[in-house]
Amino acid sequence: MKRIAVLASIAAVLLSLIPVARADELKVLSAGTMHFALKDVGDNFTRMTGTKLALTFGGAGGVKTKIEKDEPADVVILPKPDIAALVKAGKIAPDSVHDIALTELSIAVRKDQPKPDIRSLAAVKEALLEAKTIAYFGAAFGGADGVLAERDFARLGIANEVAAKAKLWRSVEEVIAEKNADLLVGWQPPLLSKAADYEFVGPLPPELQDPEHSTWTAGVATRSVDIDRAKDFTRALASPESLRVYKAKGYAAP
Repeated sequence: MKRIAVLASIAAVLLSLIPVARADELKVLSAGTMHFALKDVGDNFTRMTGTKLALTFGGAGGVKTKIEKDEPADVVILPKPDIAALVKAGKIAPDSVHDIALTELSIAVRKDQPKPDIRSLAAVKEALLEAKTIAYFGAAFGGADGVLAERDFARLGIANEVAAKAKLWRSVEEVIAEKNADLLVGWQPPLLSKAADYEFVGPLPPELQDPEHSTWTAGVATRSVDIDRAKDFTRALASPESLRVYKAKGYAAP
């Protein structure tokens, strides 16, 4: 028994000498909406810690599916309800979750078009009906803003009318490249980024917003190769310094 105890003690010492795996680079999977601020926030984190970030963006639905299928990732950024569902499924570490930013569903119009009144539900309905083409990230392609937009179109009783003239974005790249549609519906930061071709009108009325699904939340994947360092990054994403970057890009505090 004494010999076994000695061997166990030696083994424990040897294991303590093995360095803990540390990632030189964190894999970050994020909904495309955060594309407009995440690089700046990530660059700040890299300067402070030396840890590089590999950023991959996509529709919220697609990102959620990848995590459900255990695609390698360290940090995940999605709408709050999606992160909560992944925590429940054991895919995200519960103690790593932080709300980081809030977006509002908004409208922009091409610069050669008059700015519509969108201060009431009736005014929004009229603006959507008068537009010749309406572009937004299709819900079927995983756009969180598209899910909310299509719900709002149905609520206004004009789902079929909008669908008949809709130009559906399928990727973040298509959102960025859009120049031809008369009216855009989407999260505020992407629409503000299109100032060269479009004029930002403003957010839709509160009745057409959904703060829960418009809150962007970060969490660490339970299969992360460096959970501690990934948690450092989710804390950095929720820091006052990062919030200043988000606000400058058109996001709000969660």
